[in-house]
Parts: sequence; C-alpha cells; structure tokens
Amino acid sequence: MYNLNRTAPFTINTMRILVLLSTGLVLTFAQNSALLQEFIAGNQRFTVELYKEVRKGTDGNFLINPLSLQMIMSLALIGESDEDFRKIFSTLQRPEATLDESKEMFTQIVANLDKTGDSTIASANRIFVKKGLEIGEDLKVSAVNNFKSEIEEINFLARSSISKINRWVGQNTFDEGVQMVTDKSFSKKTKSVLVNLQYFKGYWQKSFPTRATKPGPFYVSETVTKQVELMEVFTNFKYAYNQSLRAQFIEIPLRDSDMFMTVILPDDKYGLPRLEERIDELFYEQFYYGPKVRFVLPKFDIKATAQLDDALRNMGMEGAIGENSGNPDDNKFQVTNVYQKAIIIVSEDGQMPPARRGKIQGTPPWVQIVVNFVADHPFLFYLKSPGAGVFFIGRYVSP
Repeated sequence: MYNLNRTAPFTINTMRILVLLSTGLVLTFAQNSALLQEFIAGNQRFTVELYKEVRKGTDGNFLINPLSLQMIMSLALIGESDEDFRKIFSTLQRPEATLDESKEMFTQIVANLDKTGDSTIASANRIFVKKGLEIGEDLKVSAVNNFKSEIEEINFLARSSISKINRWVGQNTFDEGVQMVTDKSFSKKTKSVLVNLQYFKGYWQKSFPTRATKPGPFYVSETVTKQVELMEVFTNFKYAYNQSLRAQFIEIPLRDSDMFMTVILPDDKYGLPRLEERIDELFYEQFYYGPKVRFVLPKFDIKATAQLDDALRNMGMEGAIGENSGNPDDNKFQVTNVYQKAIIIVSEDGQMPPARRGKIQGTPPWVQIVVNFVADHPFLFYLKSPGAGVFFIGRYVSP
C-alpha cells in the first residue's frame, strides 16, 4: 500500500524549494528590471550632455548614438584602473551595480535592440589595442558574451593597420571607401582605440506613399532656401504641442518593433538653436494624443563620423582617456581614442496605413482633430527603444 505519510515530507520540501527558487527568480528579475530602468534614465541624461558637447563644434546636420557609446565605454571600464574607472563611470551616468549585474543588464539591452522588426539596424563595436598590451580575461570574455564586441591587437603605426580599420568600418556601415582614420590619427603613445558603428534604415508602421513625394522648399536660414524631396502622409499619429517650447512633437513607430522615432519641430522656421538650448526639456513627458495629422517630412540621410575624445573629456573624463592620460610607457589597458560613425536613412518605406476602424485612443469620439506638421525647416529627431534608451539623436538643418 502506498504510504502517503512517507512521501509527504519530500513533497513539501520540494514545494518549498520550488517556492524559494521562484521567489529568487522574481526578485532577480525585479532587481534587473529596476537596474535597467535606472540605466535608461541615466541614458537620457547622458544623451543631453553629449548632444550639448557635440553641438559646440559642429555645423550643419549631425548624428550621434549615445546608447552605443555608453555601451562600448562600459565595456572598456572592465579593463580600466580604479581612478579612471570612477571618472568614466560617473560621466556615463551609469547606475551603481556589481560587474555581474552590469553584464546581465547589457546582455538584456543588446537583446532589446535586436527587436527591430523589418527595420535594419546594424551595429558593430571593436576595441583595437596595441600589440603586447595587458588585457584582462574579464574584458575579453565580456566583449563577446555581453556586448557583442571584439578586441583586436594591431600595430597602430603600420599603414596596413590604418587600412584594416577603415576597411572594417566600411564593411560594417555599407559605406565602402570611408576614411575614418589616417596615418596621423595615432602615435607611439596610442594604447587602445574604441570604434563604434551604427547603421539605421527604418520601416515605418505607416509609410509615406511614394506617389505623394514631391520637390519642395526647405528653409535653411533667412537667406538660404533649398529644394528637397518632401514626403507626405495623412493619417493618425501620436502628437503633442509644447506651448513653452513652441514646438511640435510627433512619434513615428517602427513596424513590428517597439522602437520609434520622434521628430521635434520648432514653430519658428529658424528657431532650432533656441530649441537646442533647452534640449533637456525635450525629454520631459509630453501630453500626446492621437489626431489625424498631415505630416510632411524631408527624405534624408545623414552620415556622420566623429572623434569623441574631447567631448568625453569635457563631460568629466579628463585624465581618464587620451594620449596624455595615465602612464604611456606601461602596458596597462587605457582608452586613447574614441570614434563613432553613424548613418541614418529616412525614406517612405513601410506599410500603407490600414483602413481606419475607429479613432486612436485620446481623440474625442465626437470630433476628428486635424493638425499640420510640416517639417520644411530645421528640426531635431531621436530614435528610442523603451527597453534600452536613446539610440540615435541628431538634427537636420540642410539638404
């Protein structure tokens, strides 16, 4: 006869173990989730500060990727000395976390960025290091396992190494022939060079019909007007107007993804500089609703290459990166240069807006609001993943 009393303790103990394991998993998930939310909030602050710095020395269109820069610099942190670690960590606006927690967090961020649906987001990171430089095992393993990056030893003074870097950049950004670095970029003091690449080609949930695209004026300045291909669509979007900033906001969701691009257009045709002065306010919560919008946007692409050493030093990494930081004669790992190349292509691609079945939530049922969002003058934009942070931020000021 089956003895229930003998098996009961085993069953109860097993259940206790399962409950404890489940509780532990829930707590770990909650901790990781809270850490990720802290990182995303820090990413927003880092984005604002980086934009301010890059803007100082840049005329015309520009594009930067704060999230990818945070990630490759966070990878480099694993190999840095304690003093440099603190300066870099603070500048990156990272949440306090153990090494294992940080690895898990960045693994999750990389996974979230992979959820791009039909859009093309190509990203590549590589740390080129001087031959013979001491590289810790943690840095090597984390590069591959947690950051989808690589570390490669090269001779920075060899012409073949310059060609190798440029060739790798071209292959990973679909921009063959690019010259990111030259033989004057490095010296015998160069220890490591961080190279960060991104390419974005979006497919929207609501496309711009190609038949509606036509040439039109783009008001660059009070004295300069240029012709540009203007796309146009008439459908419902998440839209907000900020009276204080005197600017319109519109969100363009990507197809089969939770990522979206936000375009911010000042009322004043030549008011972008004033808007940029208040860039931190652009990330405040806006009061979006869902009107029908006549949305006009230039077809554009931006290819931007930046050496970000000076910007990062001005933001708080002085003494932690660069040829004159640390001891150039030892073999310890240290960041010397940081390069980023970013490409964004914005065109009509997407699926045609479906036939409307009711109004978007937020639009009163007794009225259909119609607004005009005509981006025929300089504007700011950013691409964001709710599960990772601000991927791209830039401005478009001239065709």
